[in-house]
Amino acid sequence: MLTLYDQFREHDPDSRLRKNYDEQLAHHIADMKRDRLLECKVEHNERNNLIERELKYQQQRAILFWGLLSLTFICIFAIHRYRLLRQRHKDILLQNYEYAELIKNSKYQDKPNILDAEIANRFHELSAQDTHPRAEEWQALQDEINKFHPQLLTTLQQQYAMHQPDQTMTEQERHVVCLLVIRCSPLQMSVLLVCTKSNVSNLRRRLYNKLTGKDGSGTDLDRYITKMCEE
Repeated sequence: MLTLYDQFREHDPDSRLRKNYDEQLAHHIADMKRDRLLECKVEHNERNNLIERELKYQQQRAILFWGLLSLTFICIFAIHRYRLLRQRHKDILLQNYEYAELIKNSKYQDKPNILDAEIANRFHELSAQDTHPRAEEWQALQDEINKFHPQLLTTLQQQYAMHQPDQTMTEQERHVVCLLVIRCSPLQMSVLLVCTKSNVSNLRRRLYNKLTGKDGSGTDLDRYITKMCEE
């Protein structure tokens, strides 16, 4: 009695060869698919690596560009700042020279004057050095002014209270008066008071109004204090 396989073999004597061929073909197709998948994976990885390198290159270019741009702005700002400070220093030196000439003026040689005081010269030196006075230096200047002009600050405070009831001069306002007494310019005052020239102008203008009850400019206050010192 023949088995089912023998029967099939009798009808198809090449079935074993066909089976082997089919198996080899299936293995070959599977190998081709696997190789193709590997090739696709390699191509995908290479493409991703290329994109990553391009992005990294663009990022480096952007960083370099913004770095150079920032450095350029910093250099321009530094040069501009240096020129401003240099011009400011020249202006202060010129004003210190004018101050020295003022001391030599015969108008101030007939009697001792606050401009001859060491502390007054000290404040002019501080302005030339772009340095801020210490609290004890402010007090020393005020004490020296009281020696040469004993009634000045008291009189100014009375005038202040007359137009500003129940108020007293602020420390900053007293400093402004002290600097005007020793003939500091607005530029020098901006250094010593640690503020801008416009702030100095506003301080002087407002103080003039508080002392006299009149509207005026910073220059009006300068003349007002100078006149009181000469009386």
